[in-house]
Amino acid sequence: MSLSKHKLVRAITAEELDGFLESLASMTDVTGAKIRELAEERFGVEMGHDAANNFRKDVYGKYIDRMRKRKELSATIAAHRDNDNGRTLADAASEELQQQVFEFLADNAPLDLSNDDDLARAESLARIIKGARSEDRKMIDDLRTQLKEAQEREKATAKAVVSAAEGRGASPELVSAIREAMQFRPKKAEEVEP
Repeated sequence: MSLSKHKLVRAITAEELDGFLESLASMTDVTGAKIRELAEERFGVEMGHDAANNFRKDVYGKYIDRMRKRKELSATIAAHRDNDNGRTLADAASEELQQQVFEFLADNAPLDLSNDDDLARAESLARIIKGARSEDRKMIDDLRTQLKEAQEREKATAKAVVSAAEGRGASPELVSAIREAMQFRPKKAEEVEP
């Protein structure tokens, strides 16, 4: 049961609500009258005309928006799946889960930590957020490693170009110009390892 302002949401479990919304989504022309009829038929919950219409606009409308966003996200991932961009399906799923957590927190009443259900919900949300932070830190570490490797390759390339120019008898001015263009500075005597 929820602390929602909607009678039907308060009267049924989260699993029942998900199933109800899913069944509504499979129907055409969902009206307040249809919601009233189904709520009483399936759950024994009587709703007024305004309550049913508010449920349709708020709860069902948000559900349809979430489904649309998920469909768009799936299409985007499928269209842009590329082994070179470093993005995986797990990354996309993690982002979707994080989005759902933030939507849940924004759309629901504050959690009452003295209530066992709310406490369990808070612990689940904390685990999700901790996992997301851990993934973010791992991604940052991976990007730092990739940047360092790229910088090392760039230095090696610059050093090879300068060595090749010096080996072919290039003038000191040309070698200096190559170093400047490639932003390569040879190690100073104190930086050279013994």
